[in-house]
Amino acid sequence: MNVKKINFLNMDLFEIILKMTLFLLLFHGGISWHVKIPIKFIVLLTFFIEDLWKKPIVWFSLFLFQISGIWFDYYIIDNHQYLLAYWSLAIFLSTVGPKEFHRLSIIKVNGNLLCSFSMIFAVVWKGFLSDDFLKGDFFLFTLFDDSRFHNFTHFLTGLSFEQLKENQWFFNTVLEGDYKNVPIKELLLNKNVKFTILAKTLTYWTLFVEGSIGLLFLINHFWKKRALFILKHIFLLVFILSTYPVATVTGFGWLLAVFGLSDLEDEPLLKVSYFLIILILQIFSIPMGDIFLSLKEF
Repeated sequence: MNVKKINFLNMDLFEIILKMTLFLLLFHGGISWHVKIPIKFIVLLTFFIEDLWKKPIVWFSLFLFQISGIWFDYYIIDNHQYLLAYWSLAIFLSTVGPKEFHRLSIIKVNGNLLCSFSMIFAVVWKGFLSDDFLKGDFFLFTLFDDSRFHNFTHFLTGLSFEQLKENQWFFNTVLEGDYKNVPIKELLLNKNVKFTILAKTLTYWTLFVEGSIGLLFLINHFWKKRALFILKHIFLLVFILSTYPVATVTGFGWLLAVFGLSDLEDEPLLKVSYFLIILILQIFSIPMGDIFLSLKEF
């Protein structure tokens, strides 16, 4: 397949980034109705009114609605909603500028730094400020308690969906009793060696890949070397493809792909790679574990 024949590649980079962000906001913008509905309304208007997608008033309005969502839903929103609000503000600032170079430079700088510092801060939190992440307790808990991980855990450890659900039920039952200070691994009804190894592997892999992305994007921001440029995008693509089909926070993976796209100019293969990953994330958001259990009950 000749990637240069793909229509997507012939679009202006600024237009690609803004429209991919609009699609992201349409599907993943906010949680509460008073945030989601206005955002959807504004985004849909941009599809029908010519050139509305690049108007400053649109992006400032989207930014304000996201800030209201952060304010009212502070305790329940996903972390990427903060990044998405920052990103919308960056796009607003870029639309104010009259020159194309000025617009793209704002987009590129903010995409690089948001990607870099979000990863660096994540590693600092997990590796130095958290009491349980390095011990593997986070993934020991997440692999059975978060149903988004059940497909992945079942495939790699051999534990059935029923066993994972039993772990989930038992842990949440005893959590309110006298076992709050008991190590998580002692509160698992169903486990095996593969389960423990998987939790440890995910712990160290997460720290390694997130730290690598953060440092590579930051270093390449100041030191423009081709090898660093290619390496940072390979790490980001691998991270998205290895993380978000499992932990199906589709909006976060999508946003990171947009950050990656914002850094590209004449890189057709990388552009297609990021676009395909966004499509793949939609497929993996299907709750196959729940569907499997429903079919068994039927």
